[in-house]
Amino acid sequence: MGSIINQFKKIQDKRRKQGKRYELNSIICLVLLGYMSGCSSLAKVYRFSKSLNKKVKLRLGFNNSTPGHPTITKIIRMIDPEEFESLL
Repeated sequence: MGSIINQFKKIQDKRRKQGKRYELNSIICLVLLGYMSGCSSLAKVYRFSKSLNKKVKLRLGFNNSTPGHPTITKIIRMIDPEEFESLL
């Protein structure tokens, strides 16, 4: 997961620094992992994130909790699709 997380660090984070609780690359990796595990929506990715053990959450870059469904949705919508596609 380390190389994928580092690759996603290159995506421009358009959020303000204030109130930023989760790293953008961690959220992207969570969504990717969720979809690779069979999730078909961001709501399912959120539910999937709650089932992850602490070790996996730490490897993804989350300390004690994972982001909620509204946060995941908002952040995914902020990503420039062309920028994301070029990294893939």
